[in-house]
Amino acid sequence: MALALRFAEEAEFSSRACEPSYDDEPEAAPSRAFFRWSRAAREHVGGVQGRLAVQTLVVATPNAAAQRFLRGLTQHWQPIGTLVVSDQRVPRVSMSELVAATELRSPVGPGDSAFGRHVAVIVPTELSSQSIWTWTQTLLERVEAQEIVVLESQLSTIYSHGDDDDDDVPSLRVLTTSAARDEKLARLLPTLETPRFLVGVAAALLTQGELRHRRVRAFVSLCTANTPAAMATRSFAPLLSLLDLPSPSFSSPPAGSTSIEEDEFSALYT
Repeated sequence: MALALRFAEEAEFSSRACEPSYDDEPEAAPSRAFFRWSRAAREHVGGVQGRLAVQTLVVATPNAAAQRFLRGLTQHWQPIGTLVVSDQRVPRVSMSELVAATELRSPVGPGDSAFGRHVAVIVPTELSSQSIWTWTQTLLERVEAQEIVVLESQLSTIYSHGDDDDDDVPSLRVLTTSAARDEKLARLLPTLETPRFLVGVAAALLTQGELRHRRVRAFVSLCTANTPAAMATRSFAPLLSLLDLPSPSFSSPPAGSTSIEEDEFSALYT
């Protein structure tokens, strides 16, 4: 909390009054991460500590537009793993509405030759600042991705120039690590403008990617508070062709599969 000082002599008092004291605060335990492969994926990677080679890892941050887009795209994909951190907040909703754990999905099973070409990572709830790096490190220890794509959305207020014809229409921006710079992509999508304010999962993956010279690209949909949810979700649609992602299937799930609800997550732990 900041105080506005009326007189110079108040400075010493305010500094003593506002000086934080941590003597009585309990020491926070470091967060821990728990990762679990599905049975089929575990056999494919060679055990519980196995690492999966992935061509493109698509990560949806907890914001609504990115979640709706990737959940719609992967509604009939198979769950292949879960990741949860010890201090992650569990929402008070049923399993069918939202799962607290980060889930990994694949369009094909481990027995298919295309397994590992695309893997989706859905992060349903916000991660604390204390656990975000633990989450990132654990994910990348288990998944060796050639390229990481992060889906994010933000309010466009801090990027507005005041001359937009239709302020409620979302616009897509991109921010990449040095290793992922692409001239073709730069011509198709503008780079996220300054201040390039990213936090949480997107910031952690970009930072880790820059440090480790990995290919990481964050696609950010800039929306207003009045942008319809469906419109914000559709703003990610150009990525289907741009990144060669599998097109969403609106037909019935394949034979033998069910909706991604409680039974599929229970199967991860058998």
